[in-house]
Amino acid sequence: MIARRHFWPASAAFLGLVAALCFGNLRTHLLDTHDAETFRDHLQIQQDWTFFFSPDKAQASGRPTAEAVKYLAFLLCGNDPAAFHLLSIAIHTLAAWLLARVVWRQSGALLLAGCTGLLFLVNVTHFQAIHHISALDYPLALCCGLAALLMLGRDTAPKRPAAFAALLALGVLAHPSVAVVWVLAGYLLWRKSDLAATLRTLWPSGLVLAAALSATLQWAADNTSTWQSTDEYGTQSAVDLVLGMLRVLWWFCSRLLTTAHWLPLPIYVRQTWELPLGAALCALLLWLVWRDKEPLAAAALATLLGLLPYLLLTEATILGLPAGPSRYLYLASAGSSLLLAWGLVWIGRIHRYLGGALLVLLLASSYHALRQVEAISFYTSARSYGASGEYDAARTQFRRALAHERAVIPTADIYVRFCLLLMDSGEDHIPLLAEALTAHPENRQLRLYQLAAVATDTSAASRERAMQLAMDLRYTTAADGEIIAKALHNLGAGFRKKQAPARAILAYQQTLRIAPNRFKTLKDLTFAHWQLAAQWADRIDVENPATQTELVARFRQQIDAAISTGQRALHLRPDADLYYQLGKIYQQLGQREEALAAYGQTLAQNPDYARAHQRMTEIYARQGDQAAAARPDQ
Repeated sequence: MIARRHFWPASAAFLGLVAALCFGNLRTHLLDTHDAETFRDHLQIQQDWTFFFSPDKAQASGRPTAEAVKYLAFLLCGNDPAAFHLLSIAIHTLAAWLLARVVWRQSGALLLAGCTGLLFLVNVTHFQAIHHISALDYPLALCCGLAALLMLGRDTAPKRPAAFAALLALGVLAHPSVAVVWVLAGYLLWRKSDLAATLRTLWPSGLVLAAALSATLQWAADNTSTWQSTDEYGTQSAVDLVLGMLRVLWWFCSRLLTTAHWLPLPIYVRQTWELPLGAALCALLLWLVWRDKEPLAAAALATLLGLLPYLLLTEATILGLPAGPSRYLYLASAGSSLLLAWGLVWIGRIHRYLGGALLVLLLASSYHALRQVEAISFYTSARSYGASGEYDAARTQFRRALAHERAVIPTADIYVRFCLLLMDSGEDHIPLLAEALTAHPENRQLRLYQLAAVATDTSAASRERAMQLAMDLRYTTAADGEIIAKALHNLGAGFRKKQAPARAILAYQQTLRIAPNRFKTLKDLTFAHWQLAAQWADRIDVENPATQTELVARFRQQIDAAISTGQRALHLRPDADLYYQLGKIYQQLGQREEALAAYGQTLAQNPDYARAHQRMTEIYARQGDQAAAARPDQ
């Protein structure tokens, strides 16, 4: 047996080894929701440190402790996703070790403490809090809360009251949900003394905690989930809100068991049977608290307390999460891990080898499930990149998700999003669409994508039949019409990137038959006409002079079409890029006044449009107006 003085260093090393095995692959993961905003804030804070306190930050979370830790990591490693993922793993591993220390301090049971920390480390339920850089707040807050509980020891009061209060305040400023640790501390102290003594001991730290909570709520931006849910309260009745909270509580309780160390269900969908199961588990937790047998009562109370802050989020907010409620279960899973560890230790007392075998099976199952859920992180990362317009990274992440583990991800949704992104690229989307339809032949959006692909076919007859059906859908189901229009537009963008402007023009024109005033399509159609005109111009230089008349006519036709389409788009909305493109066309045609007017409109929309300044300078220089060339915007 390991001597007690060597147990904690050895357990830290062992937890680190297990963490490396289970989470080491995270170093290859990229960014997810809000991570890019955080990275941009780091660069601005580096230029002006006062920006750290600015409400204008892209990611003003209202959690300065977590933001400070992330910024320190940036100062050490830069905005390197691998470094931040490793930091998340390290903080989670520290939380597991601190949890084990807290259990040992309160119970004196070394084996139970070690099992609790190990099971918490590999708990699948809360995987998102480790995988997602911006969710680093959760393990960091828990570390502060557990460190505060260590101040209690086995005494009737904190050894260092100021340190206890400071740690709790730092935890709340990392994530406000950790405030429940103060209630748990009161329970643990109350068991060793009386209620009056407990309140006298804790009221100073309670005031500090209240101030920290108030500060974090005031500093949080309006787009945080807390304030968004608060805004939704007014749209629901009190009865609906309470019933929604109960359903969320039961769902959370269910997930603490159903996805603890295994993955038998899709985590992004709430199953009907989870609610009655969760209600039964909630009742069991309440019964354990009422029964008042330690450490089960404290573990059950910690589990329930860990869930309570997230009941303030509306049910609709949580149901819409693509990775399920994973990160919201991080605190509660500390208590549930203690309950499971107690069960294993109890079994081990009856049959030592059975308890050990079950622990090994749990670890193996956790390792397998944790590798599986990496696919979900790839999926949510791809959605984040897609939403921010970083389509290359989004396509890469969707590929990783499909290649990693299809059984745990919403493949239909991935195919829908991925196909649309591939259409808007230089890659061939047809093989993926065929694969998607084979896997999900009844998916309506995929069928509509197929219809859009046929509508850009080289066969005129096939195109027209597809378009007639699309036009009918526009009137019968407006949403279907919009889906087809978006697919057609993306196909046009893809053809442009493949240097096939004639096919792009066809796709854009088909789009406009469904949505005549679609600004982005009109804008891109203007560029497609210009691209085709440039191709005809290149051929004029090398073809037989006998055919130049026809080529010039085609060039002029595309130029005229570009001007007409661009003006039509600008009638809907002013746009600097479009004005600039028209200016280039007019300049190419030698219409200098029209070109100057277009470039002037470009600068009116965007005074920093450098290329417009340069081209105006060129025109004025050719006209011999040196003064105007020096100040082309005047």
